[in-house]
Formats: sequence, structure tokens, C-alpha cells
Amino acid sequence: MPWHIKQIPHFNPVPIAKENYEQSVPCLDLKHKTGDGLLTEAREYLVLCNQNIETLIGEHREPLDVHRIRSVMIDRLVTALFGRYQADLPQGEQAGEDVCALVATGGYGREEMSLLSDIDLLLVYNNKPDDSLSSLMKKILYVLWDLKFDIGHAIRTLKDCEMMMLKEHTVMTSLLDLRLIAGSRRVFNELVEIRDRLLSDHVFIRRLIQSKINEREFRLDKYGGSVYLLEPHIKEGEGGLRDLQMIRWLARIIDIRGGFYGLETAGYINDVTAMSLTLALSYLLNLRNRLHLLTRAKNDQLSFNAQISIARDDGFTDDNISLGVEKFMQNYYAIATQNNINVKNLVQKILSGQKSFSGCGFAAVSPRMLDEDFKVLDGKIAVIDDEVFHKKPHALLAIFEHVQKTGQDLHFHACELVAQNIFRVDDSFRRDPVICDRFKKMLASYENLGKTMFAMHEVHFFDALIPAFQKIRNRVHYDAYHVYTVDTHSIFALNEISRLYSDPLYEQKFPSFKKALLDIKQPDLLSLGLLLHDIGKGEGRDHSIIGAKIAREIVKGLGYAEDACELVEFQVLSHLTMPHLSQRRDLEDYHMVKEFAKAVKSMRRLNLLYVLTWADIRAVSPEAWTEWKGNLLEKLYQRTRDVIVRQEKYEDVVQRRLIDIKKAVMERSTDSAEADQLYDFLKSIAPRYVLAHSFEEINQHFKMLMNHNDDNLFFLHKEIARDVISEVVIYTWLNPRVFPLVTGVMLSLDINILSMENFTFTDGHVFIKMKVQSRDKHSLIKAGLVETLKKNLNDVFMGRTTVSTLLANRRSSLFLRKKVVGKIQTRVNTDNDVSGYYTVIDVFTYDRIGLLYDMVTCLVEQGCYLDVSKISTNGDQVIDSFYVKDIFGQKIKSKEKLDDIKKALLSVLDA
Repeated sequence: MPWHIKQIPHFNPVPIAKENYEQSVPCLDLKHKTGDGLLTEAREYLVLCNQNIETLIGEHREPLDVHRIRSVMIDRLVTALFGRYQADLPQGEQAGEDVCALVATGGYGREEMSLLSDIDLLLVYNNKPDDSLSSLMKKILYVLWDLKFDIGHAIRTLKDCEMMMLKEHTVMTSLLDLRLIAGSRRVFNELVEIRDRLLSDHVFIRRLIQSKINEREFRLDKYGGSVYLLEPHIKEGEGGLRDLQMIRWLARIIDIRGGFYGLETAGYINDVTAMSLTLALSYLLNLRNRLHLLTRAKNDQLSFNAQISIARDDGFTDDNISLGVEKFMQNYYAIATQNNINVKNLVQKILSGQKSFSGCGFAAVSPRMLDEDFKVLDGKIAVIDDEVFHKKPHALLAIFEHVQKTGQDLHFHACELVAQNIFRVDDSFRRDPVICDRFKKMLASYENLGKTMFAMHEVHFFDALIPAFQKIRNRVHYDAYHVYTVDTHSIFALNEISRLYSDPLYEQKFPSFKKALLDIKQPDLLSLGLLLHDIGKGEGRDHSIIGAKIAREIVKGLGYAEDACELVEFQVLSHLTMPHLSQRRDLEDYHMVKEFAKAVKSMRRLNLLYVLTWADIRAVSPEAWTEWKGNLLEKLYQRTRDVIVRQEKYEDVVQRRLIDIKKAVMERSTDSAEADQLYDFLKSIAPRYVLAHSFEEINQHFKMLMNHNDDNLFFLHKEIARDVISEVVIYTWLNPRVFPLVTGVMLSLDINILSMENFTFTDGHVFIKMKVQSRDKHSLIKAGLVETLKKNLNDVFMGRTTVSTLLANRRSSLFLRKKVVGKIQTRVNTDNDVSGYYTVIDVFTYDRIGLLYDMVTCLVEQGCYLDVSKISTNGDQVIDSFYVKDIFGQKIKSKEKLDDIKKALLSVLDA
């Protein structure tokens, strides 16, 4: 077995000799068939073909051979149809008389037909238009359409083909791969001559290459501009099949035949790269066929469910450290990453006028010297002497220092030289004090730091410098929340810091985080915290604890003092704390804030953790960061800062805030009668309400409630994140059914509750404040739901209808019907320590329709009085927290009662 096959675990395809192709292709004769008889014969032929292909896939036969056999099967069908209907042409217009040629183009032309691939056909003829040829093509197409094929087709004269090749680069691209299926060899040869004549024009070639580069950029914008998306598109995504095809297109455009091995012969790539690309093509074609089989549809996105199924079939198994599907995807990312690097390097070589493409019009800019070892060539950082890394191993770091200073990419040749010399980054290199100091200086400058780390990572330099990072390369955190692999996520987080430091738009959007960033006196420690915050993933459970130990050793090895090691260790150990507290805990609970401040100890550590948390969340996925999460995080930061800076006792802070707020509210009242009412209002509300609202909000609520008639429900709505999130306030009489009623009405309208806080009044009322959005993640105003919600709430609370009726009449919705991925254990935890007044119940489970309504109803039935709900939905996973008391307004401390609540909730969740 060739050595390179072993690079991909569990992938050992068995080649099929070309002389054995025919054995897999059934016979087909349509000469005397008509109407339904012809269609039935064709269908039976395809059933046998599909069965044979499925057998070959199941036997793990070489995918390149399987795809060629599939192409032969389609050839036989199309040829039979052409022969059948060509006989109907008027005498003198038979295909054998050089009238027309039926040509396969695109993937069909290069014999790479997956199970459900499109069939791309071109009927080309001489310059004598005739309706009979159009009729011939239509008859063939009608049968293929009836057989449920997706067809790309065109009927053109040779002159039309030439015009279209000149005008539309996609047409020229499709004709780079063409084969004669049936008809005139002379007409086909004329088409090939026209194409090759155009490809001899250097100006045309330059324009065509640039169009392919632009097309790739547009494609990646559409399908995801990262190899590391967790549900990659294996055809159109970065490092996918289309990128491999782009390599072969570029080779053909510059007149290199023979695909990957032709590029090797021409000196563009070496034999290892040629074999690697061939293997990658085989592997991805295999994945594509299996996706088509699995979904019974032309589906090229490797979804979570498909990953699980294929990983299991390939023999990837779970262990104590990783899921089998994570190992499978780590394997995929390694292949896609290398494909992406090969595409970028080859494009650079062509654009820089290398080899046979020299003189084609891509003007080179005179090189600019950076120092005695490096220069800027064609806008890229290049080496002056190919022996530089042999003579000066330190230059392996110096080249990346230039990336950071200039913001420019590495030249393809420099990338190759770094990769060839990466073995020089050994223990002595890593321990060299000069190297360590220079690397620390790089980490201490936010400018272009993310870009620099991506450059280091791409050529495996960072893995070599920090070997522990190798373990998280291409590692998947398997859920629907994280979009990128662990290594890429860590560098994306660092890149967010670079942007926060240098991008004015970021500073305008995130002023609090920018201020905290500038207050950090040792920026290199933040950089290390971000790079290493997930270093423990893949080492078993409790990755923060494991990662903190690993990070300490790495930082120590770089020559840092003990206090610096401790600060990085603290960041890694605590990097999940602020998201947890801000999104799942009551920020008005000063007991919690005080305990957090006690753990953080200093503003130095708080600033590090605050900015790290911001960058970490933003690097999870495009949807992970929201304005709402940012507000919560900033509120936790500010309140913790107040405790650390002022060093006040918890009770004093609460009392001072209550006095200040009430005084400010009272001072704004000018009418004595109103002042008396306001005084009574402030006496009747809980301290939490006062602490949770601004002076303006309290005044607004008071004035509206003062005129409120209890015969109707008090309802207030406003947008708090334009077009995205709404705040809904409800004021009514308190009873145990209030919260099931409210959540039930929300469910009936497919409104997602992001958070829910309840403030009780001593006069028996309850003030409920919720942050919500529509099923499409819009505000209620944008979704047009405000008036409907208000009416339905009033109808339910006034007894004019019931929640059951609304739910029965609710419109069909896909809201919350999300795919189940990964392994999250449904569980319920209780905590009587985090809050001074409440028992906190945390629920971890999968999201589903009506989940919050079911949980709230269950808690009420268990005799719990609910004051605060923190709702957190990450992809398909829910982590909800409920602050509850018993019927006497006390914490629930009875173990038996807590066990009963857990059992009841688990029963609801399992149902």
C-alpha cells in the first residue's frame, strides 16, 4: 500500500482495474423503445446502476474509480438516448454526417460523477441552425428530467460557443473539462481547437485566472470563509472539492496537462504534494458519495448528524478523551487545511509569473528590502537566500516578526522553506532566551498579532514552538454553538484583540472593553491567556483545570516570572466564569458579586478576565456575541470593579445604593400628592427592583402604574437592541399560575424568552420583566407581534381564553426544532450557596418546543415561587437557571424536597 494512504485513518480504498469497469455497468438498449416503455427500461437500468454503485461504496472501492464507473453508466444512458432520437432526425442530418456533437462538460466531463451529481451537457453544431437539433436535445432532456436528474444544458453553434467562452468565464471553465459522448468527432475537435486557441492568448488567460480567483472569494463568502466551520460544505467550502478542482483548472489554463501529477512534472509541486492532493480528492469524493447515500439527496454539507453516522461507519470510536466523531472531523480538517494551503500557494506561483506562465502580463513590482535576509516581493514577504534558515535558525522567528510589522502575507516560497526547516525548532530553539524574549515582545504588541499567529499556525511553526498546541490542532468542540475548531477559535479570539486595539469601529462599538484593554499593563499575558485558554481540551474533562496546569508550564518555559505564570494560569482556569455569572446568575445579587470580587482579588486580574471573556465569546461563532450578552458582561464587570475599588461591605453597598436611588427619585417629584404615592410605591417594592433599574425607569414605571386599572393587565414594550431584542414588562396580581400563563402565551406565538425577572410588591402585585425575540431572532416590533401579544396576555389573564386554547391554535412552526448533536447529559443541579436569598436550580438539556413553559409549570406545581429566570440557549443546548423560594419565602433546604424537584424536572425534560 502506498505510504500516503496511511495518512488518513480508516481510509483504505481498493482500486478497480479499468478493464473491470464494464462489469459494474448494466447493458442498455433503447433502439426500439418508445414512450412509457423507453422510460421504464431507463428506470430499471438506473436502479441496477445505483445498486452497483452502492455496492462499490460499501466495499470501500477506490472513489476515483467509482466516480469514473458512474460516469460510464451515465454515458451509456445518454448515448442510448442520443442514438434512439438521432434516428428520428431528417435524412442528411444524422450525427454520423458531422452535423452535431453531444459533449459532457464540468464534473461529468472529467468523469467525476457522484451518486446524485448534475449532468452537464452541451449540444454543439455547425453554423447551420435547425429546429430538428433542438428537438433532438429536448427529447433527451425530457427523459433525463423524468428520471429525476438535475441537468445543466445548452444548445449552441460553434460560433456561439466561442462568443460565450470569451464573454462568460464560467462557460470557459466548464469547457476545460469536456468529452465527446455521441455525434460528430469533427465538430467536437473544432470546439476543442477554438478553446485551445483562446487559451493561447496571454491577456485572455490573465483575465480568466483573475476571474477564478474572484469567483473563489465570492464562493467562500457564501459557504463560509474558513476551513474550520463545524458543518463544512465539502464541495464549495474552503479546502473542499471545488478548491481541488480550481488547482486543476489553473493548471489547464496555463497549458499543463495531467492534473496534479502534471503540476509535479512542470515543477510547481513536489511528488508528496501531488500524492497528497490525489488522496484528498479521493477522500472527499468518497465523503460526497456517502452523503448522497445517507440523505438520499444531492447534499454536500457535512451536517452534525451525517458526521456521526459516517464516523461510526468508519470505525471512529469514543474514548475517555474524545468522541469518535471529533476524531473523524479532526481528520477532515487536516485534509481540508492542506488543500487550502496548496490552493493559495499555487495561485501565488501563477500570479508571480513562475515557470511556463512567465510573460503572461502579471507585472511584478520591484522588491523592497526589509533586512539582510528578507524582502517584500509582489506584496509578500520573501527570503533573499534560500539557505537563510539553515544558516540562521533564528530567522524562522524573524520572518514572522516582519509579518507583524508589515501586515503582509508570506510569499509561497517562504512558506515552503519554513515548512522544510520546521525541524530546526527543537528544544534548544524553544529554550533560547533570545527567542523567548523576541516572542514575548511579539505577544506584547496587539498590532497584526492575530494575522501573525494565523501565519505561524498555517505552516506549523506555532505547533513547533509550543508543542502542546499541536494537541488542539483541528480539534472539534462538538456542538451547534461553536463554529470553529479549538485551535482556530483561540487564534480568532486573539485576532479580536488586535481589532479592538487598532480598529476605530471596534473602539466605538466596545468602549468599555477598549478601556479595560488599555489598562492592562502586560499585554503579552493577555495574548498568552487567549492562545492557551482552551489548551486543556482533548485532555479529558475539566479542561479549564487541566489547561491551567499546561499553560503554567508553557509560560514558565518561556522564561516568565512566577507572578506572570500565575496570571496566565488564572485566566485559563477562570475563562468560563464571567460568561457563567453574567448570563446565568442574578447580577442584582450582591452576595454573588462580592464572592466573585473576592475570588478575582484585583483590578489587574479583573481587566484580563473581562477582555479575555469578550474575545472568547466573539470568537465562538458569528451569532455567539449579542448586545444583550455584552450588556450583562459589562454590568458584572462594573459591579465587581465597584466592590474591588471601594472595598465596601456588601450590606453597606446595598444600603447606600437604595438610599441614593430613592433620594434621587423623590427629588424629581414636584407634586406633594404624587410624592406621597411615590413614597408608598418605593416602600412596597423589593430592594432587587430598586437596584435593577435606573432613576428614569423607576419614575416611568411609577407614573404608568399610578394610572393603571387593575381590571386590565399592565403591559409595556420597548426595543433594547434595534430590530433584534425586545423588553416586555407585565404588572399583575401575583399567583402561582402567573409564570406558566406568561410563558404559555409566549410559546403560542413562538416568542423566545431570553431572560425573565420577577419583582414582588408587598401589596400582592408582581412586576415581570422579560427580554424576548421572535422565532426569527427579531424584535417584536419588527416581527409585528406587539399588539397580538398584548391582546393574548389580556385575554388569558381576564379569563376570555386559555393557554391551552392558544397552544392548540398555534401556527405550525419550526421554532426550536434544532438538530441534536454531540453528547450533553440532561441534568438538574441545585445551589444554596451562590445566593444569599434564593435556591438556584440549574437545568442542562437539549432545546425543544415549549421547554421553558414545561419547566416553569413543573416548578410551580412543586410549590416553588420563581423570582428570577436566566435563559441561555447555545445552539441546540439549553442552560437555564431559576432563582426560587418556598411558599414561606425561604430557601429550599430540605434534601428530600430538592430531590423531589429534581425528579419532577427530569421527568418533564425526558418527556
